[in-house]
Amino acid sequence: IVDNNTRLNIYKNFNTSIGSKIHDDDLNTILFLSDHILSMIKLKNLLHNYIKHRMYYSAPNLTSILGEKIGSKLISATGSLLNLSKLPASTIQIIGAEKSLYKALKNKSKTPKFGIIYNSKLVQQSSNKLKGKISRILSAKASICIRIDALGESNLGGCIGIKNRDLIENRIKQFNSFINLNKNY
Repeated sequence: IVDNNTRLNIYKNFNTSIGSKIHDDDLNTILFLSDHILSMIKLKNLLHNYIKHRMYYSAPNLTSILGEKIGSKLISATGSLLNLSKLPASTIQIIGAEKSLYKALKNKSKTPKFGIIYNSKLVQQSSNKLKGKISRILSAKASICIRIDALGESNLGGCIGIKNRDLIENRIKQFNSFINLNKNY
């Protein structure tokens, strides 16, 4: 589990340490917890691989544009892929922010721009000024991909989602160049 450099480092620290002796009960507890942590990490990796394969099978376009983690959260929040496909892009954009939406409507303040889509890599990589625009564009393209996955019978394997993702990345580059151009003047 441990590489040679780490092993040598541990051995050097072991020889120079002035700590007290570990009792057998404490050592058994430490070993038990270590095994438990390692088994939890294996379970996490197993679940991640399961979700990844399941999402690529059931919603390849959604997975290619948003990723398997965010796509599965959206499907889970709405109940099914078919229910998600019935929603407009503006609703998809704020799924996960319902509590703050209702609070904003009650207090007559600004409504939220982001929900689960905020955690997408495309939104996170963009600047703060562009996050609202990017999440709006991303939810519109994701809505198209969701409808293709839910209602379409195509076996294209997510190529529409990949094309839409490329369009969004090009749009982000355009926005960034426009912002940099305005800074220079």
